[in-house]
Amino acid sequence: MKRLIILIALVVSTPVFADDVLLADYPKAPEWKDFCEAGYENAVYKQSNDVFNYLSFVKAERAKKNYWAQRRESFEKYLKTCNELTDESKYACYAQLTASENNKNELYKSKREFLLYETNIERH
Repeated sequence: MKRLIILIALVVSTPVFADDVLLADYPKAPEWKDFCEAGYENAVYKQSNDVFNYLSFVKAERAKKNYWAQRRESFEKYLKTCNELTDESKYACYAQLTASENNKNELYKSKREFLLYETNIERH
């Protein structure tokens, strides 16, 4: 009789443990700060032309801020779409979003390296 009770307890408790493991395997929602370059987490797109726009470093910094602002906007729209899905689809969407952002970061990094090479600036 004790063996039967133990067997029933194991059979009943197994699905509960399986659900806990499955939920732990799903990825969490990605966060923008994980993909964004430090200091540009809250960048805002600005289309302004003024006297300072003729200085190359000001123009380059504005372009960089605008780039990260557009990426953040795109990320937030994608994340909002993911959050509206059912659980299983949501986690697949999170994985796609993460992969997409990582690809964009690799492309950004290679473009920056090429630009530094093209202008003969060594990166240390």
